[in-house]
Amino acid sequence: MAVGHGRSSLVVAGQVGVSSCRVLRATTLMAMDLPNFSIRFVVNPRSGGGQGAALAAALRRCCGEKSVFILGDLPLRQVVARHQALTSAWIACGGDGTVSALAEAVRLEGISQPIGVIPLGTGNDLARSLGWAASAWNDSTLPGLVERLRSASVRPLDCWQVRGPQLNQTCLNYCSVGGDAAVALQFHHVRQRHPQVLRGALINKGMYALLGAQQRAMSVRQHVRFADRLVVPAWAHAVVFANIASYAGGVVLAADGQRDDGLLEAVALGHGLTLGLVAAHLRRPRLLQRVAAVRFCVGVSLPMQIDGEPFMAEPGVYHIQHAGRISVLVAHGSP
Repeated sequence: MAVGHGRSSLVVAGQVGVSSCRVLRATTLMAMDLPNFSIRFVVNPRSGGGQGAALAAALRRCCGEKSVFILGDLPLRQVVARHQALTSAWIACGGDGTVSALAEAVRLEGISQPIGVIPLGTGNDLARSLGWAASAWNDSTLPGLVERLRSASVRPLDCWQVRGPQLNQTCLNYCSVGGDAAVALQFHHVRQRHPQVLRGALINKGMYALLGAQQRAMSVRQHVRFADRLVVPAWAHAVVFANIASYAGGVVLAADGQRDDGLLEAVALGHGLTLGLVAAHLRRPRLLQRVAAVRFCVGVSLPMQIDGEPFMAEPGVYHIQHAGRISVLVAHGSP
């Protein structure tokens, strides 16, 4: 794949995928006009309080019926494998979970097409870090958005694999254990019970902050043993291993973090009101160190989240390891 216009252009040979040793890392790849093939859209119809379904219909009108796939209709690996030959880029339309699911399919199939984002979720952290801010769209503005995606810069993004008891999942944004995942899990349950109430990003973030402020104190260190000389303070209510700077809808975990340096930022968050203030952008988290891999042992069933998708982690040993890189579309003007 040839990449480059202007200064600092590079030629990158080989696929961007699991075999990261064959990929040239670069932090300043210049803009590339995508080939004159189809951009394909994978849409989560439930994202954005149902906005995904409306976006799917608008994209079909704008780009054609065959350019749009609905998440869940077919296995994603089957979709990307069948249509990769005439596809220039894959666009995830939804929240961070939708992006992660598409990225996992692309990575496991070993294909080189970049992934872009039209954000519809609550946090939209990956989209935010790539410069694709959530904004209103309609039939008249959608063609311009598609054109910006078509002419976007292509950059590498680290992928991580999280393995543990009954768990083997790709991570692009962050993996966390403890109180923040408990808040995400509570929010998930509330949204399931009252979907008609939690339909907007502003309301959702307010609920996140409220739930965080109400959390009871939890010392992660009492329930989780971290290896590799990672020292977690006793006050830490949650530990986040971040691949990108944006967290919980725009909280900056580490201002100088890079998304393609093969390192995760290990960050500690406080409990109760402190966690709520972090979620509300009023308190900064603490950077512990940068790590190339993570190993930790969970002693009891504990909340965990991967790219904003929460669950209860079973007791056992967990590993987070680098799993190569994929290509992503970055909006012009974004780092």
